[in-house]
Amino acid sequence: MMNRTGINISNCSFYNYNISIYGYNITESIIQDNSFYNDMNKEKGTIMLVHGVRNNLINRNYMTNSTNSGKGIYLQGTLSISQAVSGSDNIISNNVLNNIGSNGIDLFAKVYNNTIQNNTVNETRMVGIIINRVAINNTILSNRVSFTHEDGIQIRGYDGVS
Repeated sequence: MMNRTGINISNCSFYNYNISIYGYNITESIIQDNSFYNDMNKEKGTIMLVHGVRNNLINRNYMTNSTNSGKGIYLQGTLSISQAVSGSDNIISNNVLNNIGSNGIDLFAKVYNNTIQNNTVNETRMVGIIINRVAINNTILSNRVSFTHEDGIQIRGYDGVS
């Protein structure tokens, strides 16, 4: 999906995918009540939204068995820090991520005013929840993170997190 507003992806099951949901410049959309199994891609994410992602809800999704190095939920505000584009005001809530190959929830590069709340992240091969690279005024609240190979929650680089 590219340059879309108001997309609703709900009640779907994804099996043996490369990237299940990929969006570029997606705004005011809902991704909820989906199930994801068996990530096959080494670098990408199960839900991957990049470049100008704003006002999206990622809610009540279930992910498991991402045995390679793919991320669970990945939001990237911009493709280049020098660009004016950012990602903001997204809500990632009530998701369950089990056995994720890389980071569980990853916000990267110019992400502002996002909320990560009430998620369960179990068994990641890297960080449970990570926010980095010019990330300001993001909130991490009431998440359960366990059995990560690196930090449970990691904040790095120009960050303002409450």
